[in-house]
Amino acid sequence: MQSFREEFQIGLQKYGNLKGIMKKSGVKAIIDSAISQFLNLISKRLYKSNSPKFGLSEIFFRSRDIDRWSRYTHVTNEISKIKEGKLSVLDVGSGGREIPDFASTWNYFLVDIQKDALKNLKRGHKVVGDACKLPFRDKAFDVVISIDTAEHIPRSIRHNYFEELKRVHKRQIIITCPIQSNDDLFKGKTYDLIFQHFYEKEKGLKEQNTAQHIASGHPTIDEIQKELPNSAIHGYKNCDVWLRYMLFSLKPFIGLFTGALYYLFWKRKDDKPPYWGAIIVSS
Repeated sequence: MQSFREEFQIGLQKYGNLKGIMKKSGVKAIIDSAISQFLNLISKRLYKSNSPKFGLSEIFFRSRDIDRWSRYTHVTNEISKIKEGKLSVLDVGSGGREIPDFASTWNYFLVDIQKDALKNLKRGHKVVGDACKLPFRDKAFDVVISIDTAEHIPRSIRHNYFEELKRVHKRQIIITCPIQSNDDLFKGKTYDLIFQHFYEKEKGLKEQNTAQHIASGHPTIDEIQKELPNSAIHGYKNCDVWLRYMLFSLKPFIGLFTGALYYLFWKRKDDKPPYWGAIIVSS
């Protein structure tokens, strides 16, 4: 497990180099980063996600992590609908994330192309591998999940990624990603561009993950329906709510209260269109 000093340094990187920090935000940004990393350290030791609902524990421990918390909660809810036995679950492109505590009964495998992304995860069998060429036999897993990964894979090779998910799954594929549609029901690309504009204005640099979404090309409804015929596509993360908590969480000090604002005022609107993201379920 990383020390507080290491976590502090990693957290500090999101603000840019030290000269940039002092010029843009001064001491505020440094203190804010220290508080955030301290809370993350406490979270790793004390926080147990025993419920799929955003509650009081999440207000404190996941206040600036609503986006990630939401992804995994929706996916684990989908998997929990399968009632038969102990499931084998593969998480493709898992990065530094892992399933919540309330879903820890699965036989859980994580695969990511970056070795460093897997080293600090506590649960599951960790495998270094390419999402477009998975190192597993056909139909090796009951359920294959891939959480906010499709938008990071360039459209020119994304077909290979979908083919690999289909090849190694036995029962179900569950994907989440920001998505764009012509009818404005899904506006992931539109709101990523808006978020990137405000992020650059606030921080003086591009947010790297969002920049990768834009460069790779956001998945579209037509693309998903072509790659995963007869899949069920459900919208989640209301665009305006998503933008509010993403931007508010960036603010020094007051950003620590993002979870409270979400819980009290924004959460009830989060299941209404237009949607930033989609949950795609395919058999």
